[in-house]
Amino acid sequence: MSVPAPVRVLTVQAAAAAWAVAFLLVESWAVLGLLVAAGAGFSIWAARWTAGRDGRAFGAVEECAGWAAGGLAVLVVLLPFALRASPYWLFVFVLAGIHALMAVGLNVQVGSTEMVNLGFAGFAAIGAYTSAVLSRDAGFDPWVGLLAGALAACAAGLVVGLPAARTRGYYYSLVTIAFGIVAYLALVNLPAVGGPSGLGRIPPLSVLGVSLRSPLSVAGFALPGQAPSFYLVAVLLAAAVWAARRMHRSEAGLVWNALREDEVATRSLGLDVTQAKLWAMGFGTFLGGLAGALYAHTVGFIAPDNFTFLHSVMLVSMVILGGTDNVAGVVLGAVVLTVIPEKFRAFQDYRLLLYGAVLLAMLHGRPQGLLPKGVRRYASVPQPPEAPRAEKAVEAGTVAVR
Repeated sequence: MSVPAPVRVLTVQAAAAAWAVAFLLVESWAVLGLLVAAGAGFSIWAARWTAGRDGRAFGAVEECAGWAAGGLAVLVVLLPFALRASPYWLFVFVLAGIHALMAVGLNVQVGSTEMVNLGFAGFAAIGAYTSAVLSRDAGFDPWVGLLAGALAACAAGLVVGLPAARTRGYYYSLVTIAFGIVAYLALVNLPAVGGPSGLGRIPPLSVLGVSLRSPLSVAGFALPGQAPSFYLVAVLLAAAVWAARRMHRSEAGLVWNALREDEVATRSLGLDVTQAKLWAMGFGTFLGGLAGALYAHTVGFIAPDNFTFLHSVMLVSMVILGGTDNVAGVVLGAVVLTVIPEKFRAFQDYRLLLYGAVLLAMLHGRPQGLLPKGVRRYASVPQPPEAPRAEKAVEAGTVAVR
């Protein structure tokens, strides 16, 4: 008897989560090598076991999207319990969630419209510094600073987007690189924001007077101080994913994809290309600013070196690795490129080399990413009922017409 698709999907999710926790906590390189080999074999088997009706690998996950989302939510809730003895790795997952939030915003530009933004870290910096200054120096509530930081980054994105929207391809990328460099140099040379030393003592976010950096106690389990921030990041990331998917399925998403394929043809259809680019820039930078502000209140310290060109390249790498224009893939890419380098921290001096190698390998061997974008599904348009054919007379004097 065949196993139902939801059971297969949930089983694979649970097994993958158990493997991931073991991978993080194991210290022996020999055992780690065995885990990597076992993970590779498991991936091949899982791809076949969860194949969809059309034979696509992991196709059952898409067919049982509701079950998969529910299973993922349960795993996210349980992760702090599994890592309660290792707060460091829980903090790494908090950073992975923040990077995923940035990558979801960047994907709107890089994936949906093919506007390669290589200065995205500059917008995250605006959100982080705006929120930090308002909450630390001006006395505003950190939640107000969080929203203000996101809006400030969005406004900066629209200002940069106005001239940049008139450019295409490499010219747009050069404009964003210039912005990122200017933002970095401004932060380094402005004493009001700490200069190269950065800003410290940034107050944490709190709920009902309880700091989100405080340890939790749930059902007798003592969770580390990173757990509240982890749950907050997970909720905000879920909201961002939902919003990004809604935007992708909207009329704006259709225009973005049309821009990606052919901007000239899109203009010839009478569509407002400039407005579409500004929508992509504003939405993406809003999420980037939100993530930057969240980083500031989570860590409690920010400096210009947290928002360099290297960080922008890292974010682009996450989008390409996960799969451009696929929100789930982008989140996966962000988690992989945040957690894996931390696991192999002994080779941190070669981190930039790692990102470059990943980009080259993915562009050459699998340009569509780990989770390629699917075929866009359009809502079915109801058709008028077909007029019935007169097969026989229904009333006296009626002639059947064939």
